[in-house]
Amino acid sequence: LAVSASGCNAAAKPAVFTYDVTVPVGSVAEVHLPMMGLKDAMVTEKEGPVWSGGAYKSGVSGVKGATADASEVVVSVGSGHFGFIVS
Repeated sequence: LAVSASGCNAAAKPAVFTYDVTVPVGSVAEVHLPMMGLKDAMVTEKEGPVWSGGAYKSGVSGVKGATADASEVVVSVGSGHFGFIVS
C-alpha cells in the first residue's frame, strides 16, 4: 500500500532539480522525479547515488529501488526523510 508523502518541498535550478520528502513511519511512497530532458540524468540522495548510467544504484538507506522512462525517474522509498537531487 503506497501512502502519499508529506512535508514535500521542491526547487528548480538550471539543470538541477531538488526535492525533499518526508514519508511517515510505516508508509511507503513512489517519488516521481523529472529527468528535465537529460539523456543521462543522475539522481542522488545525501547518502549517495540512487540512479546513474540508466540504472538503479543500491546502498541508500530506505530506498527500495528505482525505474525510469523517457521523462522521469521513479524512486521507491520507505519511511524517513529524503533529499533528492536530479542533475
